[in-house]
Amino acid sequence: MAKRELYESVLRYLAEQRDTGHHPVSQADIAAALGESPSTGLPDLFRAVHRDAISELVSRVVRDGHPLKEAVAEFSLPPQDAERLTEIVKGDIARLGEHNFARYRLTLGELTRWVEAGRPLSE
Repeated sequence: MAKRELYESVLRYLAEQRDTGHHPVSQADIAAALGESPSTGLPDLFRAVHRDAISELVSRVVRDGHPLKEAVAEFSLPPQDAERLTEIVKGDIARLGEHNFARYRLTLGELTRWVEAGRPLSE
């Protein structure tokens, strides 16, 4: 099995396990098993497993003004995962603009209103 296929297989496994509340291996563990460093261009496992949650959270903060911490708490993640998810979403929101708003299922009008309001981030 090629490294990429193995990595994708692990991604599928972790996606299946995400509802259990823990992830048995880290991205660094997988990279080490593949004989690579974690920075060799492999996708971020945490981001891949939580892709839908990240998109939903960015949308809710921008579109609805929903406080980020409250929205993250609704996912009932372990504290370490909730903290990491919060940091990822904050980073995505900081980079949000006309070049990537559709990725988060936002309209140009919603993005424009949010930007004109001063790019608020309710914590």
